[in-house]
Amino acid sequence: PAAEGVTRNISRSPASNDRGASWSPDGKYIAWIGDSTGETELYLYTVAEGGEAKQLTKGNDTYIRSFQWAPDSRHLLYTDRANRIVEVALDGAKRTVMQNPNAEFRDVVYSPDSKWLAYSRPAANQFGVVYVYNIASAKEYPVTAGWYDSGMPQFSSDGKYLIFTAG
Repeated sequence: PAAEGVTRNISRSPASNDRGASWSPDGKYIAWIGDSTGETELYLYTVAEGGEAKQLTKGNDTYIRSFQWAPDSRHLLYTDRANRIVEVALDGAKRTVMQNPNAEFRDVVYSPDSKWLAYSRPAANQFGVVYVYNIASAKEYPVTAGWYDSGMPQFSSDGKYLIFTAG
């Protein structure tokens, strides 16, 4: 609780480097990255149930850079050192959304309806290009060209607009 109450150690993992804890948008879960298995994995704690956290991913083959919740709280999305965007369901099922052999994806964000992603990645000239990606159709659309360095995309709260930097 923010005002009063007991602080709880929900990871209970003294031999793990736990980081990046984040509440789900619906407030039912807390997820974080931990490395107690020898590789970074995602862990999930169900707030109402309490008890032990569950290891959400298994057998990761590289370092998870960062993760985020889908606005509908049904999935998590992470990027890793293999330059992948991976979506993970709450039952642990995961799928690679995209992989870029040349460089990492940057600034990956969900749309408010959880149906689109926006991100940037470098073009051949190393300038960032902003893309949107339709999750259902698995289609990617460039929003900017490589003429200017573009990045940091964000959807407006209603999902009608995409805001990004370019310079």
